[in-house]
Amino acid sequence: PNWKPLSWSRYGKNPGHVGLSFGFIQFTQDGGNLGVLLREMRKENPFVFANIFGASSNDLVSITNRKGGKKQQPDSESPTGFARRSPRVQPVGGEDIWKGHWLARFEEAGKLPEFQDVQKKLAIALYFDPMLDRTAKKHGISSEKGLAILFDRSVQLGVGGCRSLMDRYLSDKKGWSEK
Repeated sequence: PNWKPLSWSRYGKNPGHVGLSFGFIQFTQDGGNLGVLLREMRKENPFVFANIFGASSNDLVSITNRKGGKKQQPDSESPTGFARRSPRVQPVGGEDIWKGHWLARFEEAGKLPEFQDVQKKLAIALYFDPMLDRTAKKHGISSEKGLAILFDRSVQLGVGGCRSLMDRYLSDKKGWSEK
């Protein structure tokens, strides 16, 4: 009853596939930020991006940026024979991007300093700066350790989730120092 394989989320008897997580903060395919990252990587260096990701590189960006909710699909790897997948978690060039040749391509892209810089810029824009504005300033958190913890919570829970968590636990601690 507690079975939960890697890369699956389980909702009772209705599993859903989350797809690939990539990069230093794990930009997720199902959540949509992997698509944003790939679009920015392609914009940074279209030639290198196409060279690494091959003939399906434009499809990769297009599919991982699709909108829409999850729908049930046949899936032979699921314990139920089906899985819910969003439009972003679909095969590219006939193969899921967390399998086969795609893994080596993502590994190669992850080693390039220019694409690592894109990850850093996007992490700052999507998580760190909004966390500063919405949570850290409000609660007077400014130390390196405090900001690192809030950044982690923003990545894991979303910026709104981080703010809600901090509001819940710190609302009655006005005037306390960060320490």
